[in-house]
Amino acid sequence: MAKKTARGKGYRKHVSKKPYLGKRDIIVLCAALVVIAIGAIALFSYDDGALKVKDGSVVTDGDNWLIVDGSNARGRSRYFKLGEMGEIEGYSRETTPLAVDANIPEYVFTPEAEDTGIANVTVATSHSSAETLANYAAATLGALSGNTVGEIQKGETDGKSFTWFAYSAEYYVSEEEAPAEEDAPAEEEAPAEEEAPAEEEALAEEEAPAEEEAPAEEGEASDEPAPNHFEKALSGYIDAGHDSCIVLHVETRADSADGYLSDDALLAVLEEAVSAVTLEADAK
Repeated sequence: MAKKTARGKGYRKHVSKKPYLGKRDIIVLCAALVVIAIGAIALFSYDDGALKVKDGSVVTDGDNWLIVDGSNARGRSRYFKLGEMGEIEGYSRETTPLAVDANIPEYVFTPEAEDTGIANVTVATSHSSAETLANYAAATLGALSGNTVGEIQKGETDGKSFTWFAYSAEYYVSEEEAPAEEDAPAEEEAPAEEEAPAEEEALAEEEAPAEEEAPAEEGEASDEPAPNHFEKALSGYIDAGHDSCIVLHVETRADSADGYLSDDALLAVLEEAVSAVTLEADAK
Protein backbone atom coordinates (compact mmCIF):
# COMPACT_ATOMS: atom_id res chain seq x y z
CA MET A 1 0.00 0.00 0.00
CA ALA A 2 1.43 3.30 -1.02
CA LYS A 3 2.29 5.73 1.69
CA LYS A 4 0.19 8.86 1.78
CA THR A 5 2.11 12.03 1.35
CA ALA A 6 1.49 15.26 3.24
CA ARG A 7 -0.32 16.61 0.22
CA GLY A 8 -2.44 13.47 0.05
CA LYS A 9 -3.37 13.78 3.71
CA GLY A 10 -4.78 17.20 3.05
CA TYR A 11 -1.92 19.25 4.45
CA ARG A 12 -0.95 22.40 2.62
CA LYS A 13 2.25 24.31 3.07
CA HIS A 14 1.38 27.88 4.19
CA VAL A 15 3.57 30.63 2.73
CA SER A 16 3.03 34.09 4.28
CA LYS A 17 3.45 36.99 1.85
CA LYS A 18 5.29 40.06 3.13
CA PRO A 19 3.61 43.44 2.52
CA TYR A 20 5.12 45.70 -0.13
CA LEU A 21 5.97 48.30 2.56
CA GLY A 22 7.15 47.52 6.03
CA LYS A 23 5.92 49.30 9.14
CA ARG A 24 8.98 51.53 9.13
CA ASP A 25 8.43 52.44 5.45
CA ILE A 26 4.80 53.30 6.10
CA ILE A 27 5.74 55.57 9.01
CA VAL A 28 8.35 57.36 6.89
CA LEU A 29 5.87 57.79 4.02
CA CYS A 30 3.19 59.23 6.30
CA ALA A 31 5.68 61.67 7.79
CA ALA A 32 6.69 62.78 4.30
CA LEU A 33 3.06 63.30 3.31
CA VAL A 34 2.48 65.41 6.42
CA VAL A 35 5.48 67.59 5.57
CA ILE A 36 4.24 68.06 2.00
CA ALA A 37 0.75 68.98 3.23
CA ILE A 38 2.15 71.53 5.68
CA GLY A 39 4.31 73.04 2.93
CA ALA A 40 1.34 73.33 0.60
CA ILE A 41 -0.74 75.04 3.28
CA ALA A 42 2.10 77.46 4.05
CA LEU A 43 2.56 78.18 0.35
CA PHE A 44 -1.05 79.12 -0.22
CA SER A 45 -1.42 81.01 3.07
CA TYR A 46 1.93 82.88 2.88
CA ASP A 47 1.50 86.63 3.23
CA ASP A 48 4.31 88.56 1.53
CA GLY A 49 2.77 91.90 2.41
CA ALA A 50 1.18 92.54 -0.97
CA LEU A 51 -1.82 94.84 -0.87
CA LYS A 52 -5.24 93.58 -1.87
CA VAL A 53 -6.61 94.68 -5.22
CA LYS A 54 -10.35 94.97 -5.75
CA ASP A 55 -11.85 95.83 -9.14
CA GLY A 56 -8.42 96.88 -10.35
CA SER A 57 -7.81 99.31 -7.48
CA VAL A 58 -5.49 98.86 -4.53
CA VAL A 59 -7.30 98.65 -1.19
CA THR A 60 -5.78 101.09 1.33
CA ASP A 61 -6.65 102.40 4.78
CA GLY A 62 -5.37 105.91 4.11
CA ASP A 63 -4.91 108.54 1.44
CA ASN A 64 -1.22 109.19 2.12
CA TRP A 65 0.33 105.78 1.49
CA LEU A 66 3.57 105.40 -0.42
CA ILE A 67 2.88 102.46 -2.74
CA VAL A 68 5.18 100.67 -5.18
CA ASP A 69 4.58 98.05 -7.85
CA GLY A 70 6.97 95.23 -6.97
CA SER A 71 6.06 93.02 -9.92
CA ASN A 72 7.24 89.42 -9.75
CA ALA A 73 9.03 87.49 -12.47
CA ARG A 74 5.75 86.68 -14.23
CA GLY A 75 5.03 90.36 -14.72
CA ARG A 76 1.98 90.34 -12.48
CA SER A 77 1.56 93.59 -10.59
CA ARG A 78 1.90 93.22 -6.83
CA TYR A 79 1.61 96.40 -4.82
CA PHE A 80 3.34 97.02 -1.53
CA LYS A 81 3.15 99.78 1.04
CA LEU A 82 6.55 101.35 1.70
CA GLY A 83 5.39 103.98 4.17
CA GLU A 84 3.30 107.08 4.55
CA MET A 85 3.74 110.66 3.33
CA GLY A 86 3.21 113.40 5.88
CA GLU A 87 2.95 117.14 5.47
CA ILE A 88 5.77 119.61 4.80
CA GLU A 89 5.37 122.83 6.74
CA GLY A 90 4.71 125.79 4.47
CA TYR A 91 3.64 123.62 1.53
CA SER A 92 0.25 122.47 0.25
CA ARG A 93 0.00 118.82 -0.80
CA GLU A 94 -1.76 117.43 -3.83
CA THR A 95 -2.06 113.75 -4.70
CA THR A 96 -1.75 112.83 -8.37
CA PRO A 97 -1.88 109.24 -9.70
CA LEU A 98 0.94 108.26 -12.01
CA ALA A 99 -0.02 108.23 -15.68
CA VAL A 100 1.42 104.73 -16.16
CA ASP A 101 -0.35 103.27 -13.11
CA ALA A 102 -3.23 104.96 -11.30
CA ASN A 103 -2.65 102.74 -8.24
CA ILE A 104 0.65 104.48 -7.50
CA PRO A 105 0.21 107.99 -6.07
CA GLU A 106 2.66 110.84 -6.51
CA TYR A 107 2.62 113.68 -3.99
CA VAL A 108 3.25 117.22 -5.22
CA PHE A 109 4.03 119.92 -2.66
CA THR A 110 3.71 123.57 -3.69
CA PRO A 111 5.08 126.37 -1.47
CA GLU A 112 2.40 128.60 0.00
CA ALA A 113 4.70 131.64 -0.12
CA GLU A 114 5.76 133.04 -3.49
CA ASP A 115 9.26 134.15 -2.53
CA THR A 116 10.76 130.77 -1.61
CA GLY A 117 12.38 130.20 -4.99
CA ILE A 118 11.07 126.61 -4.93
CA ALA A 119 8.81 125.52 -7.78
CA ASN A 120 7.65 122.26 -6.16
CA VAL A 121 8.63 119.15 -4.25
CA THR A 122 7.50 115.76 -5.55
CA VAL A 123 7.56 112.39 -3.77
CA ALA A 124 6.99 109.04 -5.49
CA THR A 125 8.34 105.46 -5.42
CA SER A 126 10.39 103.13 -7.60
CA HIS A 127 11.05 99.39 -7.61
CA SER A 128 14.82 99.83 -7.40
CA SER A 129 17.47 100.42 -4.76
CA ALA A 130 18.32 104.03 -3.92
CA GLU A 131 21.94 103.83 -5.07
CA THR A 132 21.12 102.04 -8.32
CA LEU A 133 18.43 104.53 -9.29
CA ALA A 134 20.57 107.53 -8.31
CA ASN A 135 23.43 106.34 -10.51
CA TYR A 136 21.08 105.68 -13.43
CA ALA A 137 19.31 109.03 -13.12
CA ALA A 138 22.58 110.98 -12.83
CA ALA A 139 24.04 109.25 -15.88
CA THR A 140 20.88 109.81 -17.93
CA LEU A 141 20.61 113.49 -17.05
CA GLY A 142 24.32 114.03 -17.60
CA ALA A 143 24.06 112.71 -21.15
CA LEU A 144 21.59 115.45 -22.14
CA SER A 145 22.84 118.66 -23.71
CA GLY A 146 22.70 121.68 -21.43
CA ASN A 147 22.64 119.65 -18.22
CA THR A 148 25.21 119.81 -15.44
CA VAL A 149 25.11 117.01 -12.87
CA GLY A 150 26.79 117.18 -9.48
CA GLU A 151 28.42 114.44 -7.45
CA ILE A 152 26.28 111.69 -5.91
CA GLN A 153 26.36 112.07 -2.13
CA LYS A 154 24.96 110.50 1.03
CA GLY A 155 22.89 112.21 3.68
CA GLU A 156 20.98 111.38 6.86
CA THR A 157 18.19 113.16 8.67
CA ASP A 158 15.59 112.13 11.22
CA GLY A 159 17.11 108.64 11.40
CA LYS A 160 16.75 108.02 7.65
CA SER A 161 19.68 107.70 5.23
CA PHE A 162 19.30 108.92 1.67
CA THR A 163 21.29 109.31 -1.54
CA TRP A 164 21.16 112.60 -3.47
CA PHE A 165 22.67 114.71 -6.23
CA ALA A 166 22.06 118.16 -7.71
CA TYR A 167 21.72 119.07 -11.36
CA SER A 168 20.93 122.11 -13.47
CA ALA A 169 19.36 122.32 -16.93
CA GLU A 170 19.53 125.22 -19.37
CA TYR A 171 17.65 125.03 -22.66
CA TYR A 172 15.51 126.99 -25.10
CA VAL A 173 11.72 126.85 -25.01
CA SER A 174 9.76 128.35 -27.92
CA GLU A 175 6.92 130.75 -27.17
CA GLU A 176 3.33 129.56 -27.56
CA GLU A 177 1.98 132.78 -29.08
CA ALA A 178 2.47 131.67 -32.71
CA PRO A 179 4.10 134.89 -34.08
CA ALA A 180 4.13 133.47 -37.62
CA GLU A 181 0.52 134.60 -38.18
CA GLU A 182 1.46 138.24 -37.46
CA ASP A 183 4.59 138.17 -39.65
CA ALA A 184 2.84 136.70 -42.72
CA PRO A 185 0.91 139.85 -43.81
CA ALA A 186 4.08 141.97 -43.64
CA GLU A 187 5.85 139.61 -46.02
CA GLU A 188 2.92 139.69 -48.46
CA GLU A 189 2.64 143.50 -48.44
CA ALA A 190 6.10 144.21 -49.84
CA PRO A 191 7.33 141.24 -51.86
CA ALA A 192 9.16 143.52 -54.31
CA GLU A 193 11.18 145.15 -51.55
CA GLU A 194 12.25 141.73 -50.35
CA GLU A 195 13.39 140.64 -53.81
CA ALA A 196 15.56 143.71 -54.52
CA PRO A 197 17.77 143.38 -51.46
CA ALA A 198 18.21 139.74 -52.27
CA GLU A 199 19.67 140.65 -55.69
CA GLU A 200 21.93 143.29 -54.13
CA GLU A 201 23.22 140.78 -51.60
CA ALA A 202 24.01 138.32 -54.37
CA LEU A 203 26.02 140.99 -56.24
CA ALA A 204 27.82 141.95 -53.06
CA GLU A 205 28.75 138.34 -52.46
CA GLU A 206 30.27 138.13 -55.96
CA GLU A 207 32.27 141.31 -55.48
CA ALA A 208 33.69 140.41 -52.08
CA PRO A 209 33.33 136.70 -51.48
CA ALA A 210 36.16 136.56 -48.93
CA GLU A 211 34.56 139.12 -46.64
CA GLU A 212 31.19 137.33 -46.71
CA GLU A 213 32.58 133.92 -45.71
CA ALA A 214 33.51 134.88 -42.16
CA PRO A 215 30.13 136.36 -41.22
CA ALA A 216 28.46 133.24 -42.64
CA GLU A 217 30.36 131.04 -40.19
CA GLU A 218 29.44 133.32 -37.32
CA GLY A 219 25.82 133.27 -38.47
CA GLU A 220 25.73 129.48 -38.30
CA ALA A 221 26.70 129.57 -34.63
CA SER A 222 24.13 132.26 -33.83
CA ASP A 223 21.34 130.26 -35.47
CA GLU A 224 21.01 128.23 -32.25
CA PRO A 225 18.76 130.18 -29.88
CA ALA A 226 20.19 131.07 -26.50
CA PRO A 227 18.73 129.23 -23.48
CA ASN A 228 15.70 130.93 -21.99
CA HIS A 229 14.73 128.22 -19.51
CA PHE A 230 16.82 127.69 -16.36
CA GLU A 231 16.10 125.14 -13.66
CA LYS A 232 18.01 123.50 -10.86
CA ALA A 233 16.93 120.52 -8.80
CA LEU A 234 17.95 118.05 -6.13
CA SER A 235 16.97 114.39 -6.46
CA GLY A 236 16.93 112.22 -3.34
CA TYR A 237 16.40 108.49 -2.84
CA ILE A 238 15.53 106.61 0.37
CA ASP A 239 15.90 102.82 0.56
CA ALA A 240 12.65 101.14 1.60
CA GLY A 241 11.27 97.63 1.81
CA HIS A 242 10.63 95.14 -0.99
CA ASP A 243 13.84 96.12 -2.86
CA SER A 244 12.35 99.54 -3.58
CA CYS A 245 13.03 103.17 -2.77
CA ILE A 246 11.23 106.46 -2.26
CA VAL A 247 12.10 109.20 -4.76
CA LEU A 248 12.10 112.88 -3.75
CA HIS A 249 12.63 115.80 -6.11
CA VAL A 250 13.11 119.46 -5.18
CA GLU A 251 12.90 121.79 -8.19
CA THR A 252 13.51 125.49 -8.60
CA ARG A 253 13.42 127.80 -11.61
CA ALA A 254 15.25 131.06 -12.28
CA ASP A 255 15.49 133.78 -14.92
CA SER A 256 19.16 132.96 -15.44
CA ALA A 257 21.87 130.68 -14.13
CA ASP A 258 22.88 133.47 -11.72
CA GLY A 259 19.53 133.10 -9.97
CA TYR A 260 19.96 129.47 -8.92
CA LEU A 261 19.51 128.61 -5.25
CA SER A 262 22.54 127.04 -3.59
CA ASP A 263 22.87 123.30 -3.03
CA ASP A 264 22.63 123.90 0.72
CA ALA A 265 19.31 125.75 0.35
CA LEU A 266 17.84 122.95 -1.77
CA LEU A 267 19.27 120.29 0.53
CA ALA A 268 17.51 121.90 3.49
CA VAL A 269 14.16 121.53 1.67
CA LEU A 270 15.00 117.95 0.70
CA GLU A 271 15.72 117.11 4.33
CA GLU A 272 12.32 118.51 5.33
CA ALA A 273 10.69 116.21 2.77
CA VAL A 274 12.70 113.23 4.02
CA SER A 275 11.59 113.98 7.59
CA ALA A 276 7.95 113.97 6.43
CA VAL A 277 8.31 110.38 5.19
CA THR A 278 7.41 107.56 7.58
CA LEU A 279 8.81 104.19 6.54
CA GLU A 280 7.19 100.87 7.37
CA ALA A 281 8.67 99.25 10.46
CA ASP A 282 10.40 96.49 8.47
CA ALA A 283 11.86 99.00 5.97
CA LYS A 284 13.92 101.10 8.39
